[in-house]
Amino acid sequence: MRTGGGAIFLLAGLLCSAFSNEGTWVIDRQSRMTIHGSTNINTFSCQIGSYTGHDTLRYYQNIAGCEMQFSSSTMTIPIRHFDCGSRQISSDFWKTLKSETHPRLRIDFVSLQNIPVRSDGLVSGVVDISLAGVTTRYTILFDMRVKNNLVLLTGIHVANFSDFNLVPPEKLRGLIRVQQLLRVEFDLVLKPV
Repeated sequence: MRTGGGAIFLLAGLLCSAFSNEGTWVIDRQSRMTIHGSTNINTFSCQIGSYTGHDTLRYYQNIAGCEMQFSSSTMTIPIRHFDCGSRQISSDFWKTLKSETHPRLRIDFVSLQNIPVRSDGLVSGVVDISLAGVTTRYTILFDMRVKNNLVLLTGIHVANFSDFNLVPPEKLRGLIRVQQLLRVEFDLVLKPV
């Protein structure tokens, strides 16, 4: 009976993922992140146009192979690298995110679940995002594709300033108010090493 159980786990591993049992990805400079927000009169977008860090993600798969867990998983982004298209808006954005006292946004990848058989499809990613001294866990639906030996993870998640104990700014004595809701777009390019 034990042999049959082992065969089931092996078969499940083959059906769940084409990735190796463990590995390392370098976060490529083509990776981008965009935060979209709005005020009561307009919208804005703040973007990291290319990733300048040298972070790596080390993963291993559970016995069934359908979930990747990360043992080294931090992506670090300097807050002042976000460009909002205007110097004043960028400066206000940096100030709101408390870049003077907390100059970096940190994303710690915890796991990717439901890894598809052919490495292309939707996966559920668990990440811890640290901003302004507060860490919040999110589950993000990513589209995972493998192209030219690169792993592409794209996803959108909705967050609020209040998730990080941040207060959206107001201008002109409250005449212009930034809304709580933020739409965060991830466009990550991961290179196996």
